[in-house]
Amino acid sequence: MAGHCVLIISQPGPLRHGLQALLSSMPNVETVAVAAHARAALQSIRRCQPAMVLLDSSLPGEGFLPLLKQIKVRWPQLQCLVLADGTEQQRQAQTAKADGVLLKGVSATRLSAAMERLLTEAVRFEREAAAAEQQRRDIERKATADER
Repeated sequence: MAGHCVLIISQPGPLRHGLQALLSSMPNVETVAVAAHARAALQSIRRCQPAMVLLDSSLPGEGFLPLLKQIKVRWPQLQCLVLADGTEQQRQAQTAKADGVLLKGVSATRLSAAMERLLTEAVRFEREAAAAEQQRRDIERKATADER
């Protein structure tokens, strides 16, 4: 499991810096992209097609919830881990279909384990999509051969 892009959506500061440091130590993460607001986040998702998004609940502007909902509608397979400030944000993120939600201040060990779990899910989704695509191609080839 190597070579994944992970997108951190957070304002510059200690949280973002800490996440970047933690991700740089993970062998299955090749690229770490960062975005400070929703528009940049959506552009980054289109550009680097990350396996996982780490979303800070303290996002400025409209906040994290509209962005999370938009991501899950556009890219349902994209693994989203929300770092929440409190239990209300935690509940909101779960309701909006976040794949994982942790309260800020969680230990690096727990955070790392959650990220590893979500990256494992991303790999599973990628393999299933590739298998389905191969099956579709095989069916098309067989249908074309049968027509001849």
